[in-house]
Amino acid sequence: MVVLACASNAPAQGLGPSVEPSSPEQGRAWKALQKEFAEVSQGEAQVRAEARRILRLLQKGDVDALVEECTMYDASAKDRKELTRKFLVENKADLMKRAKLADLDAIDFAAQLQFRSPEPEAGMPGEVAVPFGPQLAAPKPGGRHLYPERNELVLMWSGPYMPEANGPVHAKPQPGAKPGRWRFYQITKPYSLDRNVGRL
Repeated sequence: MVVLACASNAPAQGLGPSVEPSSPEQGRAWKALQKEFAEVSQGEAQVRAEARRILRLLQKGDVDALVEECTMYDASAKDRKELTRKFLVENKADLMKRAKLADLDAIDFAAQLQFRSPEPEAGMPGEVAVPFGPQLAAPKPGGRHLYPERNELVLMWSGPYMPEANGPVHAKPQPGAKPGRWRFYQITKPYSLDRNVGRL
């Protein structure tokens, strides 16, 4: 997966569970997570507002604010904030350049939202891709299998049932759990992914 880092009313899409829960408790947790995301994915206005906010931070190159909004490294990574800050600093110019392709005031900004359901068996929270900027011609040869056609801002849902990627999934919110929010995961470059390959 190429990472630069987090008009549809269709339900969230996903691969579906590839393995069975290992216990009734885990089954309840996975079901609660899926239910939460099904509800969250109906709030398209909130997604658009968060996409604008994150892209605006990217356009400004506000690394300090972005560090707190990122979920680039999973729950098992050490020194996550330091790693995130290092990445953002090293890629700041490219991130700003790509983010500035987004017209945040356009009427049709984030008109197409592509939700992907959580895959807790793979350690993946739910996410949404927000295409922006101009549509580019597919590279040749073999470009027909590549996607996306535009830059895509990818946000991950960090909620009380699964706060972090590859972290625990809870059957009910834990004491002191933060309110759910969309967090910056990546900007996917045009035609950097292959439809013939599974999730990278």
